[in-house]
Amino acid sequence: MIQKKSIETILAILHKHKNRYLQEVYKTNLALYENNVSRIEQLANKLARKLKENLPTGWMPYAIEAIIAKEQGDMEEFQNEAKNSIEHARGIQKFSLVYSFEHMERKIK
Repeated sequence: MIQKKSIETILAILHKHKNRYLQEVYKTNLALYENNVSRIEQLANKLARKLKENLPTGWMPYAIEAIIAKEQGDMEEFQNEAKNSIEHARGIQKFSLVYSFEHMERKIK
């Protein structure tokens, strides 16, 4: 019953609010409530790419692409994007990225 009410509420929000970003967020929430895994993945990737477009240039867009590639199981692309991200970072951020990507890669093996 609560799930049905939640879905109805999300549908009402989608009908009322036309902001593209809010639409994507609530469509993702709706897919979660409907347990639509393929739709969740599709919308989450779309949101991540939109977020990436609004990030400053530098290491961030590469890091987002690396994470997406890892989630999709494309380890070659993950390694390429991780390398690009590290190359564009400096200082403590570079240090953090190196160890974060190494940790992510170890979790796969």
